[in-house]
Amino acid sequence: MSNRNSGIGSLLLSVFCIAWLGCGEPGVELVPVTGSVTLNGLPLSDAVITFFPENGETSQGRTREDGSYELTYLGHAQGAVPGRHTVFISTFVEADPDADDPLKQSGREELVPEKYNSATMLHVEVIHSQKEPIDFVLEGASPEKMPGE
Repeated sequence: MSNRNSGIGSLLLSVFCIAWLGCGEPGVELVPVTGSVTLNGLPLSDAVITFFPENGETSQGRTREDGSYELTYLGHAQGAVPGRHTVFISTFVEADPDADDPLKQSGREELVPEKYNSATMLHVEVIHSQKEPIDFVLEGASPEKMPGE
């Protein structure tokens, strides 16, 4: 009976490891992607930037205080798949009174105009030999809605 239990334990461990690593395709080529985001000439901090490729899984990052970002594929590998991507940039945080984080408790309205998120017009090409940063210069938010003011 102990052999059966250890076999079940090994199977459960294998399933957990596969689930933790994600369901990405084996051998997927990733290209490191970094850059910066500004809104009305100022660095946009704490925004989520998501690259949705035409083929493959999404990559996502969060901007730092200086507006810089780097993408992570499926939450664990650096980069994005090569090809054309639609880009979504957002600062919205839904209020969750049960959260430990004060920002998540109160939430935050969207600071980025919808043409860069819910109605995005942003598209980029990630190339195999990507060396240059992919920067986004956003315009349109009213000054009273700018982060950090």
